[in-house]
Amino acid sequence: MSKSLCRFIRRPTSYVQYRGTYALITGSSYGIGRCLAIGLGKRGLNIILLARSRDKLESLAQQLRKENRNIDVRMIVADITSPTVYAQIEHEVASLPTELGVVYLNHGGSFNEMRTFWDFNYEEIAYCETFNGTTVSRIIHQLFPRLLKQRRARVIMIGSTIRTVCEFAAPYAIEKEKTHGLTKALWLALKSIGNKSVEVQSMGLGTTATTGLAEVQGRSVEQLKPNLGMPSPETMAEAILNNYGLYSEPEIIPYWFHAFQEKICEMIRDDFAKSRALTNSKTSTSTLVADEEGERGALKGHDNHARYRKEE
Repeated sequence: MSKSLCRFIRRPTSYVQYRGTYALITGSSYGIGRCLAIGLGKRGLNIILLARSRDKLESLAQQLRKENRNIDVRMIVADITSPTVYAQIEHEVASLPTELGVVYLNHGGSFNEMRTFWDFNYEEIAYCETFNGTTVSRIIHQLFPRLLKQRRARVIMIGSTIRTVCEFAAPYAIEKEKTHGLTKALWLALKSIGNKSVEVQSMGLGTTATTGLAEVQGRSVEQLKPNLGMPSPETMAEAILNNYGLYSEPEIIPYWFHAFQEKICEMIRDDFAKSRALTNSKTSTSTLVADEEGERGALKGHDNHARYRKEE
């Protein structure tokens, strides 16, 4: 546990080498995505915003240009689930004067009502798969050949810790688990070919006081009070930005308290598993002894056993 916590006592991740390059942030009209865009702008990166709401994107773009006069801010107004979004991304990226240095695939969403898997209808499951899973893998597949030719690139996929307690959000948890799986596959593939210019990592996020969470809980975002266990979008975004690359692992939990919670849960699960294994081991041994004694008893009392079966 000490290793898990002490790793957060470190210098924040540097973005100096990416200044002047572009950062693509999906789901950037509000919440964590908006805060990521603001944080990357302050770090000197040019920004490409992608979301559905033109009004929100224009407002954010205006703020970014005002706060960071030396950066370029571009917008892709699109529904991430639309088949045309990939052509829009390709057109924008192809027109950049410098490299696409950083990609944050931040978009995603769950359901307003938590249910067991069999209570979701097929349309809901299919949309969740497209929104949280297919879009991520398609954008990665589209951009990766370009990124592999560059001097440097970072790709960050936003996952979730919900997959560890997914009884009532299975469709969402499944897609986030796929995100972590894709990250690990890319990480291992890059390592196998000796590519050190492209970095990939997924971030397992815990509960955050976002508009999306407020909608799921049927409350306004003003009613959500950020706290230690439920940080604000600003706090979570800074944790993501500052802890990217932590331990050079394919997957991390960037916010320290959520990482602490996860470690405690992991210890409890391990202790429970060990306890079950020990119990099962003792039970198996006892059963084996009982079976051996039962066999001998059955041989001695064969006539009695036959009578009981007959009487039944």
